[in-house]
Amino acid sequence: MQIDNLTLFYGAVFLAGLLAVEGIYLFFFRTRKTGNLEVNRRLRLQSKNPDGREVLDELRKETRGGAGIGGYLDGKIAQAGKNYSVSRLLVVMSMVGFMMFLFLVIVLPLPPLVGLSIGAVSGLGLPMLYLRMKSKERVNKFSAQLPDALDTMARSLRAGHPFTAAMNLASSDLPDPMGTELGIVTDEMTYGLPLSTALENLRTRVRLQDLDYMVVAITIQHETGGNLAEVLANLSRVIRDRFRMFQKIKALSAEGRLSAWVISILPFFVAGIIHVINPSYFGAYLNDPVFHKLIAAGLFGIMLGAFTMFKMVNFRF
Repeated sequence: MQIDNLTLFYGAVFLAGLLAVEGIYLFFFRTRKTGNLEVNRRLRLQSKNPDGREVLDELRKETRGGAGIGGYLDGKIAQAGKNYSVSRLLVVMSMVGFMMFLFLVIVLPLPPLVGLSIGAVSGLGLPMLYLRMKSKERVNKFSAQLPDALDTMARSLRAGHPFTAAMNLASSDLPDPMGTELGIVTDEMTYGLPLSTALENLRTRVRLQDLDYMVVAITIQHETGGNLAEVLANLSRVIRDRFRMFQKIKALSAEGRLSAWVISILPFFVAGIIHVINPSYFGAYLNDPVFHKLIAAGLFGIMLGAFTMFKMVNFRF
């Protein structure tokens, strides 16, 4: 039995509608029920469950992926600061892919095979890009909270508290992501892990250069002795100065970054407006191989230009 384009279209509409309803339910209802990791999740779990070992196991499960593709996706979800399951992410990927497929087949329209290929790539790529952006946002928030955590620990050490109590105080005073991450370190040390191993686990969960400095300083002072409070206070001051310099550079380069975004998006915006006003402007050439080559060359030029501009206005130090 040969399946025509109309049958394929109706099947895609049915699946897209089904996935859309399920995706809306999972995100807007179940996410409200379970929450996310934007507040201090460790303290919230401890308020519901007095067994600290079970809370630690739950947090470890959320912040460390397992083996295989499911473990990889689970790790990406945890790095983004979310606590929904891999199955929910797969549902969202499928929904995005089918929505993109319908848009390409109905609005443009493109051949079903081409639309299905682009939809599959979009369904996989767009949710992963979102997770990457949220992960970067979480790391930046962790970086901004790090000086406050160091100051809190330094003040606690000057008051005569041991280092474990100082870190536990910082984990209780600060919101996520810093609060939960430091809380995991203190819980791991409470249940038998040495300080160096617990801090190394923290470095594995949060990839941040400033955090590496903190871990090295604490490890050295723990093994050799010395005034750890003064070391942490000096490190906090250095990180604040670097963060202030980074914000200044970001403000000075704001115009260039805005120009890069406008120049990158403008060709697609103009092409969309022209297609809506006059569909035959591009429609007469959609099946022309020369037109396809010109589109590919134009997209390559836009991506190359955008990459160059963003490299010129983004600084790492």
